[in-house]
Amino acid sequence: MPLFVAHFLVMEENIWFADVAPYTAIQRTESDCVQSEIFLASDAEEAYARAVEMIDDFSEANYDGPGDITNYSCRGLYQLREISVDDGAQSDSAGLLEIDIECTPPEELPLAIPAKEELKVFAVKRN
Repeated sequence: MPLFVAHFLVMEENIWFADVAPYTAIQRTESDCVQSEIFLASDAEEAYARAVEMIDDFSEANYDGPGDITNYSCRGLYQLREISVDDGAQSDSAGLLEIDIECTPPEELPLAIPAKEELKVFAVKRN
């Protein structure tokens, strides 16, 4: 079964509130990052369907961030591609497998989430 990597564009929002009533938000920051998941799927269509199902898993709120509350929400599937264990895979002395999953640096992130047909896994089929 082929191995796929899905990159998700995730927004982190930190909110700070006033210390006194009415406890309104006094500061808000947003930043984007890419979070990746590696998984098995029978083909590109199944991989896409599984990746789309994962999108909601990136939405949460907690009190662990720098703000009084930190909200995470997934903007969408940023990239999906099939990876080969034979391509650049290395194993260390403990037998752990290391695979380069080619992630785009945050400063080069897209302004918009690409359409399904623009994802690398489907672009290969067109060429």
